[in-house]
Amino acid sequence: DKVREAAYSLIADEDRDEYHKDLGQVLHSVSKGKKLGEAVLPIVDLINRGLQSILLTPAMCIDIAELNLEAGVKCCEQSDFSTANAYLNNALSLLPENHWAIQYHLSLQLYFLMAKSAHSCGNGDKACEAVRAILKEGHCIEDKVD
Repeated sequence: DKVREAAYSLIADEDRDEYHKDLGQVLHSVSKGKKLGEAVLPIVDLINRGLQSILLTPAMCIDIAELNLEAGVKCCEQSDFSTANAYLNNALSLLPENHWAIQYHLSLQLYFLMAKSAHSCGNGDKACEAVRAILKEGHCIEDKVD
């Protein structure tokens, strides 16, 4: 860790966004389509740190949203609902406006997990908002009461 910190300190502050962008793009391309297990959290953190300076294609947005969902699931499994909320919010922010129409299953997963994690964090309003979205956009009764 000390070596990593020392190497990181050599990067000028104004170049760090570019560093995270490059590292995020490499990690994104390497991780695409793979189950990452425990490695998902640091990988997604690095990708998310570089998002501001990446020109994202719609396909990249979906891929990164799926990675954030995977990280959110991992955090919920560890009962870290606050961190899960951050990953899920990030995932939702990457989806296009018409995400319920073009990414239905991803949207459904994100909103269900958002409701669970928000409720677990004591954020009832956010949980209710997520449940309302599911009730409004869900295609069938099974999706709405899962």
